[in-house]
Order: sequence, then C-alpha cells, then structure tokens
Amino acid sequence: MEKKRRKLQSYNRLHFYQTTGVALILSKYFTPVPARPTTREPDRPSPKGKVADKKAAQPSPLLCIALGQENATQVTARRLALMLKQRAFRKLGEVASYYLMLVAQEENVYLLCKKLCTSGLADADGSDLYVVFISNEKKQVPLWHQKASHRADGVILWDYHVICVQRKKESGSSPLVWDLDSSLPFPSSLASYVSATIRPSFQLFADFQRFFRVVHAPIFFRSFASDRRHMKDSLGKWIAKPPAYGPIVAEDGAVHNLNEYNEIIAADVSTVGTDSLNAVCRQKLGIVVNETQLEEFFSMDAS
Repeated sequence: MEKKRRKLQSYNRLHFYQTTGVALILSKYFTPVPARPTTREPDRPSPKGKVADKKAAQPSPLLCIALGQENATQVTARRLALMLKQRAFRKLGEVASYYLMLVAQEENVYLLCKKLCTSGLADADGSDLYVVFISNEKKQVPLWHQKASHRADGVILWDYHVICVQRKKESGSSPLVWDLDSSLPFPSSLASYVSATIRPSFQLFADFQRFFRVVHAPIFFRSFASDRRHMKDSLGKWIAKPPAYGPIVAEDGAVHNLNEYNEIIAADVSTVGTDSLNAVCRQKLGIVVNETQLEEFFSMDAS
C-alpha cells in the first residue's frame, strides 16, 4: 500500500508540473492583470434555435483589459501561438499572393505597396500611397475585424499594426485602405474601415488610444530598413522562419530603423492643416495624427 501511495504522489506531482509548466513559461512573456470579479453573458439561442457557443458568449478579454472590467492577460497565449504560425495572403486581381508573417507586418505592407505600383493599381512611383503605422506609448492598440483574432467580432490587441492607405488623385474618389490582416473587403473605403476597425466612438482608457504615423510611400521606399532583429527571441533564434528574400536596406545604407516608425507617443500628434499633406511628402517619418484626425487628413485637398 505504501508503494502505491508513493507512486500516486509521484504521479500527482508530475501532473502538477505538466499542467503548470505552460503557465510558468508564459509568465516570462505576459504580465497578468490583477483579478477582478468576472461576469459573462448567459447562453443565448442562435437564429437556428441552437445555443450559441459559450466561448463566443464571453466578453472579449482584450476589451476587458482596455475597459478595466475583467481579469485577463495583456496578451494571450493564443496570440503567441499565432505569431509562431505562417499565413498566406489571398489573391486579389493582379496582386499576387504573398508570404505573410504576423511578425513582419511592415515588410508585408512594403511589398504590397511595391506590387500595387507595378500592377497598375496605384501610381507607378507610389505617390498616391501612404504607409500608416498604428501604435501608442504602451504598444497596445485594440483593432476589430482582424484575421488573427478568434473572436466573432475580430478584436485583437496589437503592439503595432501597419496598413496602406491609397489616396487617389481623381476628384471625388474615396481613400482606400489595404489591410492584409483585415477580414473586411480588400480594399475597404477609409470611412468604412475607420468605423468598423478603429471605432473612434468606442470609449477606451487613455493607454489604449490609437495614434497613426502617416508616411508617404515614395519616401518609405527610400528610407525604411529592417534587419529583422524584432523577429528573434532573446536568445537570437527566429520566432518564425524568415522570408526567403533578403532584409530591406535603406538608400542611405541604414540596416534597421523600424523603431523610428512604430514608436509613437501622444506628444507627436500634429495639427491637421493646409500644410499637412506637404509635410508628409517632405519628412522621412511623416506626421502623426490621432484617430479623429485620420479621415480629416486624407480628405484634404492637395495644395
């Protein structure tokens, strides 16, 4: 009996280590939010009369963080798993398929802009394209309708996100958003994208406000550089297999300046005025606007 008892104790101890080991490992990467009383929505019937999925009925943990309503982690284990996966970009007309990585958004958008130029969907020199970095001081920006999310509403918390906005020169044409990670129509009008993805009317804590660095694509082509150091872990190993093509090097020889683009603070926000478009076309890092200024900027007439 004593032998069986010790064997059972050993098994229980091993089971404890196995089940808690993941939490111990993840604790190195994620900062837990202090526990609060949690609430959940009751199961509700679907249109077909079936009980809705219990997981889908729960409030989004990412929104719980932003609103301070519920216990959650700032970044979930699911996000880490997604970052370790590779995804492919669907075809759209003449825009060919791309090899996408969640940890290389800036390179994906760089190549997308290049392809839009060569395929005739944008000006050959990219003068109607703008690369937009979305982030804030805390590196935590909630966006909706993102493919990386497992939520029905597609909400996810990015450290930073990169999109392309096309401002066509034809009179009366609406700006378009090319977001490779969005589940919305590709491309979408800027107005519908802001309404569905940014949701400016949604009340968030100040730490989760979104700021937008708008960079003119021709300048971005010449100035951006990345040696992909952010795609490696603390031991220097690749988080995911890097793209087959070489790193992007700037015309001036710079090998890495991603941090200059994705580090955005509230103090960087500019006043949108008559010279804003000209400023974007002159400055390497463009200008920074807040979520209520984004549409205003792209609706301005070129002077």
